[in-house]
Amino acid sequence: MNGFGKRKPSTEAQQSEGDNRTVDRTPVYRNARVMLSDGTVIKCVARNISAKGCLIVGDGVENLPQALDITIDTTARYEEANVTWRKKGQAGISFT
Repeated sequence: MNGFGKRKPSTEAQQSEGDNRTVDRTPVYRNARVMLSDGTVIKCVARNISAKGCLIVGDGVENLPQALDITIDTTARYEEANVTWRKKGQAGISFT
């Protein structure tokens, strides 16, 4: 998932409000699909992509299992990933 560009939080306030990012992220709005180990595919939206992970948004994504595969946009290649945090309608994903 490299090559999405780089972007740092734009203000000191963003950096001080619990933003634990170690890599720059690119703000995007791209369709994504998560594939579970049983073959179930869940549609969602990928946001704030970096070389190490992304934010996914969608109904029920906070209930995803720890390990999953994700593809962003229309690429056929799935990346292995882990859920690093969750809250209603959102989940932080790290690529493995």
